[in-house]
Amino acid sequence: MENINERAIVLDMLLSVEDGQKSHIVLNETFKRYSDIKQTSRAFIKRLFNGVIEKEIFLDYVIDSFSKVKCRKLKPVVRESMRICVYELFFMDKVPSSAAVNESVKLVKKRGLAGLAPFTNGVLRNIDRKRDEIKLPADPKERISVEYSFPAWLVDHFYKEYGNEAPAIIKALSAERPVYARVNTLLTDTGSVIEELNKAGIRTERSNFRDDFIKLENIENFDEILPFSEGKITVQDMSSGLLGLVAPVKPGDTVIDMCAAPGGKTCDLAIKAGPCGQVYAFDVSKVKTGLIKNNAERLHIDNIITGVNDASVYNPDLREKADLVLCDVPCSGLGIIARKPDIKYNASRDGIGELAAISQKILKNAVSYVKPGGTLIFSTCTMTRLENEENFASLAVLDGIEPYGFAEIFESFTDRESGQPLFNEEELSECRKGYLRLIPGRHDTDGFFISRVRKYV
Repeated sequence: MENINERAIVLDMLLSVEDGQKSHIVLNETFKRYSDIKQTSRAFIKRLFNGVIEKEIFLDYVIDSFSKVKCRKLKPVVRESMRICVYELFFMDKVPSSAAVNESVKLVKKRGLAGLAPFTNGVLRNIDRKRDEIKLPADPKERISVEYSFPAWLVDHFYKEYGNEAPAIIKALSAERPVYARVNTLLTDTGSVIEELNKAGIRTERSNFRDDFIKLENIENFDEILPFSEGKITVQDMSSGLLGLVAPVKPGDTVIDMCAAPGGKTCDLAIKAGPCGQVYAFDVSKVKTGLIKNNAERLHIDNIITGVNDASVYNPDLREKADLVLCDVPCSGLGIIARKPDIKYNASRDGIGELAAISQKILKNAVSYVKPGGTLIFSTCTMTRLENEENFASLAVLDGIEPYGFAEIFESFTDRESGQPLFNEEELSECRKGYLRLIPGRHDTDGFFISRVRKYV
């Protein structure tokens, strides 16, 4: 496709996010619509779109430092056009500043707002001339909020729950996360996949945690990679990969995954259950269960049974049906902000409380689905005590339930290069209690919480 206006596409995408659409969905739908654009254009659009969202608070701080009209009061087209330009000025060195300003002014004119073009031009050129004079707030928390574009309440949250480790966590959640893939051991082995990927020009690195996980670099579109389309690999972060180690699934076991979409963890457990085992994978809509089916079919896994089921509503048909029940419950998602940056703007204290309450309903139902002697895995991709430790504590004191420690799984884990332990004594102590917190900045993973309990009656 020739003569596309990359910035105009990004502007439309950002306006869609302002209208309430999720950024990762907007990105996927845009690339489907423009499937034949050049790879260079694709990379530019992705970086500019994700960058503007990730740095929104910083960009608005800069604009507000030079504009008489605060950024939040500007018309959406003007606001997003200016954010695009300011992001290019500060974070995309290869773009000439004059071109960045001119293109953003053109966007405003072409959207029928020519009367605001002189204002847009004046503010942006002033920012360009004086950008070295911009000072971040002196207060440490305010500075972190602006520098890493984290809402002030969220900065306070991380300080409250993680103390002096908060700046490192926020920095890690603002950095680009590596892509991991799990090797489908039904079809191939890790060494063969690494060799095939390297020949395709994709850099690889074995995970410290699991031999069948690989870190990938220099990759843009998985659909174009033969090992992916053939089902030899599937995208899955290492944090959820550790859940597969904690889950004591044996060949022939019956597993229930209560909130399964898109199915990465489901497929991991299905391989462990083997051809004589069964995995029931549920979610709240046919769209979500369709994602699970697609994943299973691509990976040539045929022991997964999907179904629409609301995990928060008790289903008597599932009573004491499973050797293992997995509850990767709906959560605020604070641990995956690096992958979905709009999470930090959409999360709220009230929302966290509501999600924690929903999780309690799900976990209460899940307990009844576990056979006596079976295991319940409770996990989230967030980093709040209310959603994690407090819900685990409520679960662990239920009649017939006891925490099921797993420190022995991780005691010998060391870094491949340095030989240093990957988990310290405090973390192993938590594992003995039955849960593990994965902390960005401390671990090379998303933020994640994994726990398990055993049902003895």
